[in-house]
Amino acid sequence: MIFVILLCLKNAFSVLCIPGGCDYIFSCINGTSIGLSHLRNNLPCQDYSACLQKSGYVIAAVADGHGAEPYFRSGRGSELAVTIAIMAAEEFIKSSGDTLLKNTEDINRQLSQLAKCIISRWGDEVYEDFGAHPYSEEEIAKLPADWGFDDYIYSVYGSTLLLSAVTEKYWFALQIGDGRIFVLGADGNFNEPVPWDENCFLNATTSICDTDAADEFRHYYSDKLPAAVFLCTDGVSEAYRNKKDLCKVLEQLVRILVSQGKFKGKRVLDKMLPEISEYGNRDDTSLSCIYSKEMFLTKENITPPKKSLK
Repeated sequence: MIFVILLCLKNAFSVLCIPGGCDYIFSCINGTSIGLSHLRNNLPCQDYSACLQKSGYVIAAVADGHGAEPYFRSGRGSELAVTIAIMAAEEFIKSSGDTLLKNTEDINRQLSQLAKCIISRWGDEVYEDFGAHPYSEEEIAKLPADWGFDDYIYSVYGSTLLLSAVTEKYWFALQIGDGRIFVLGADGNFNEPVPWDENCFLNATTSICDTDAADEFRHYYSDKLPAAVFLCTDGVSEAYRNKKDLCKVLEQLVRILVSQGKFKGKRVLDKMLPEISEYGNRDDTSLSCIYSKEMFLTKENITPPKKSLK
């Protein structure tokens, strides 16, 4: 079974104060909202988001369960994907020390191994969940006749996954499937460092349930810490035809978090996600954001207030 410690589930936020004399404090906020089309069709939310705060690192993830009829447990699959990914990333960070590895080949190997670990644990948990909750006759009727055993079990729980972690010395991101990871750099520019997968097109996406999922994961690593990282399921990322417009919304969210605090930012996020669903494709929406107030103020050319000892 999965044991989650200090895991802030849907609609939660965390704060990371990086020790050791670092000038940056990283915080994390996340939220998930059921899509308008799901509400109208009496369907469950199939997105999931979470974040974890510990001394020295913060981890966040989002996932989007597949929406077609045969994937009737994808909401549970997305929950398992996010929970397992955060736990695996925490173990990975602890085992890696202050720095990851010294060269690109080693970094790629280690992050690929992390992806394989997540896939394996997700499969184990899916199998256990299926054993505890066998399909009903009504659910079995939704399964395609040509599906094999693996499809029968694992595809029903299929989901995308987007994961990121920031530590004192480095940060990384992993992704399989659609959705987008936007990064706001200390220079004030947005970019998408995780390579896009051309197999994700329209309603088609790669998935953690794929037999070749390990080869479909993409990743990014850097020792230059970001001002903010935004993990968006496609209900958010595809709601805007112009990605620049979405980036303006994301930057404004961080601006509110920095200037008015996390509680205000959380309220804004919870209000924003249903509006994005209505404005966009009416899908479920999830967003996790890791950000540094100090680095964001530096980006704004504002000198952060000096810390005082009391």
